[in-house]
Amino acid sequence: MLDDVRLLANGLLQLGQSLREFVHKTKSQINDIFQKLNIFDRSFYQLSVVTSEIKEEEEKLKETTTFLKANNEEIKNLSLEINTKINNILQERSQLHSKVGGLEEKLKGLSQSMMPLEQIQEITALK
Repeated sequence: MLDDVRLLANGLLQLGQSLREFVHKTKSQINDIFQKLNIFDRSFYQLSVVTSEIKEEEEKLKETTTFLKANNEEIKNLSLEINTKINNILQERSQLHSKVGGLEEKLKGLSQSMMPLEQIQEITALK
């Protein structure tokens, strides 16, 4: 009977040691899990901060894009208006050039009929 008690006590002692090792191993694994969770939490927080910054920058970019689109449209309209005015000025210039040419011809004709040849030669030389 004493042998049975010793055998039982020895078995319980081994079981207790195994349980202690299991508890220590489990504690170590749980500590590793908590450390990894802490790292994950910090990483997640950092990602949240960066995401917020990105969203703010995105909003600023949207506002800038809207502003630039409006400016681009205004510049395009002004450019079209300037092109139209330049075309009108070029047409008027061409018309004035034609009129001046016609007036020069008339003046030449009048000057030839009214002036002596010497004055016509002098005017031509002056031109």
